[in-house]
Amino acid sequence: METVPDLTRQVRLPLDIAVRPYLMDHRFEGKAVLPAVEAMQYLSASTRRHCPGLNVRSIENAEFSRFLSLTPDVPRIEAVNEIEVHADGRVTSRLLTRTRS
Repeated sequence: METVPDLTRQVRLPLDIAVRPYLMDHRFEGKAVLPAVEAMQYLSASTRRHCPGLNVRSIENAEFSRFLSLTPDVPRIEAVNEIEVHADGRVTSRLLTRTRS
């Protein structure tokens, strides 16, 4: 049985992702998507502001289950950085967005 890590705190912080023209060149199956490195930069900057002194230069176990699609007519994407600070000192950061169907 897997042990569930003990969380000391969890917070959701707003992220405002600027859709700059150069991002339209990064494509998957013909669609513009946010590059993983850009997502990690937004998350690390937000996490560092929330947890001053945290070393965000090393990221382990990065996963990208979906691509964040970009369109030139939407200049900004409202997203959330969900941060979990674990009792053992590890920090988990997730980029979350909401879509309407």
